[in-house]
Amino acid sequence: MEEIAKQLTNLFTQNKLSNIEVYNAAEKYFEIKENHTWIYRGGIELSFGEKTFSLAWDHGNDSYDFNLEGGVKPLLKDLDFYSVDIKKIEGISALVDQSIVNVEFEWEFYQDFNEEGEMMEEKFYVPIGMNLEFENGDLLQIATLETRIEAESFKLIDPVYNLFGDLLISLNNPIEIKQQSTENESF
Repeated sequence: MEEIAKQLTNLFTQNKLSNIEVYNAAEKYFEIKENHTWIYRGGIELSFGEKTFSLAWDHGNDSYDFNLEGGVKPLLKDLDFYSVDIKKIEGISALVDQSIVNVEFEWEFYQDFNEEGEMMEEKFYVPIGMNLEFENGDLLQIATLETRIEAESFKLIDPVYNLFGDLLISLNNPIEIKQQSTENESF
């Protein structure tokens, strides 16, 4: 995991963000405009020149995963998805051509099964939470989570990191997300 974190940190901090794309595979998505917070079931691409970091729902694994090649399409596979024009939002568009000065990660892993149905030892780590601080002071939070939404106030209730949840994108409105309890869970 440390090697992956170092590789991503270098990618994010040694290059300016050249593009940001968001994709949704559900019919609708949740948006709190005044708080610059969105919840999708899809993916996000952050491009840094020739390199692109993608975090998306991996239809083959039924969980979120990431890649550094090919964008979200290899992850979303045969799911119907569409591009969300998130760059129309003033704050998001201001991130393009900015440098990231600080990166914080939260990680989770998954394990594959062999042909006999036995869990393999190799762990595949996925960044389930990222706080990206930009040179202009903006903070972009990206996370995979499970939460409920309060109907009247539109507040997120008990958000918990979850590799199998939804994709949160929040600009300048850091959401406190708890770690998922592993008590009584079997992996």
